[in-house]
Amino acid sequence: MVTGRDALQDRVAGLDAGLAGWDYEAARLDVLTDTAKAFADLVAAERRLAIMEELDSLSQRVFDTVAEKADAGEISPIQKKRAGVAHSQVEIRLSRTKREVEAARKALAATWGSTRADFGKAEGSLDTLLPVPPYEDLAAYIDTNPDVARWAAEMEKREAVLSLEKSRAVPEPVVSGGYRRIGENDDNAFVVGLSIPLPIFDRNQGAIAEARRLVTKGEHEKREAEVIVSASLAAAYADLQTSYEAASMLKRDVVPRAEEAYASIFEGYREGKFSLLDVLDAHRTVFDTELEYVDSLRSYHRALADVERLTGSPLGEMRAWPETPH
Repeated sequence: MVTGRDALQDRVAGLDAGLAGWDYEAARLDVLTDTAKAFADLVAAERRLAIMEELDSLSQRVFDTVAEKADAGEISPIQKKRAGVAHSQVEIRLSRTKREVEAARKALAATWGSTRADFGKAEGSLDTLLPVPPYEDLAAYIDTNPDVARWAAEMEKREAVLSLEKSRAVPEPVVSGGYRRIGENDDNAFVVGLSIPLPIFDRNQGAIAEARRLVTKGEHEKREAEVIVSASLAAAYADLQTSYEAASMLKRDVVPRAEEAYASIFEGYREGKFSLLDVLDAHRTVFDTELEYVDSLRSYHRALADVERLTGSPLGEMRAWPETPH
């Protein structure tokens, strides 16, 4: 016979299974987020390496040009030394960038449990950005975050446990039955018995009080989870918006202007219109802005991974956001 208490126990077990599903989803999204961020780190590191290798090549060209002029007596030998120092600084940065690439490769491999980064170059583009929607549009998805969504089932389970503990305060009747031989004539009769224990000392008050406490505590924990996710989303959104705007401006305006200025100054230097200091400054500005652009792209994709984890939904699936190539 299925009793009300049995039904409550089945309900609690079913809700436990649902909570396990939410916890699995949270863990899955954590892994995806960590992997996406590690991949963005590696793609950015490899791109910085390509820039530094180009910078090293151009730095060598600048040094050779200056050395040629110095050896011919056209400029002071001190300028050759300054160009040599600048080239050495570039080589140091290049060496550091190579180590950063190797570290990023190992970090990515670690996301799938490997201690060896035995794979080729990471194939990916950081330049395609999704426009950043209004914060309110993203905040509307907080309820789909598994860390928040699980609390509906959690509170339902705690209420069910409370009901179950209350039911245990009232003993269920025990029905018994069977054949019994009666009298001297050996007559058989079917006898039914009903017994009801009297809970004089044990009314399950301790378990009920604990279950009630967990319900009250759960309300506070649910609210705390919502506050934590909201605060984290606000911070990630700020990073996403800032990096999106920075990357857009750098690609659209800053980098092209720096490249144009360097080309003009280097040509003018060969004609004697500008000093070596002007060339080196323009040279450094070009690559610094390109590196800053890559760093902004990296920050954007890391923030995007955080936003999608906190909303529980990919940004591109929330609505038809148009892609903006940069």
